[in-house]
Amino acid sequence: MIQRIQSVYLLVSVILTVLFAFLSFANFEVNGSLYFMKVMGLYYQDTNAVLFEAPNMSLSAVVFFSVLLTISAIFNFKKRSLQIRLVSLSVVAQLASVGLVFFAISTLPDGILEGTLPQVNYTFASFLPIAAVVFLVLALRAIKKDEKLIKSLDRIR
Repeated sequence: MIQRIQSVYLLVSVILTVLFAFLSFANFEVNGSLYFMKVMGLYYQDTNAVLFEAPNMSLSAVVFFSVLLTISAIFNFKKRSLQIRLVSLSVVAQLASVGLVFFAISTLPDGILEGTLPQVNYTFASFLPIAAVVFLVLALRAIKKDEKLIKSLDRIR
């Protein structure tokens, strides 16, 4: 299972997505409080504590769904057609998470902003879903290549 290159690509994609789930992907400052966005929602750091502000259930559901799809694709290595469909759905979920990241930042709660327009600083974690998509596409290409090889061997018999 792991000796196939697509399994390695899928595993790297899972690792990148899990890292994205736990790291903050954007931060900004309003009135001395540092706010930062994570997959689970908006947090802010006051003088000495980190507090939860607003949940982001849609983004966390899409990220969880993507991880679940990719892990199930790793373990369905004998069923290549199912694996292709799972990886394709995972690519769509990752692209949806990229869109939801920018949507979550553009629709910050008005009570937080208090009439100001803060400068949003994106961290490297905001680009992790894009890197995960690259590895998913590489895995998809390798799975299709294996499928083509198996079909050509069946033709020879």
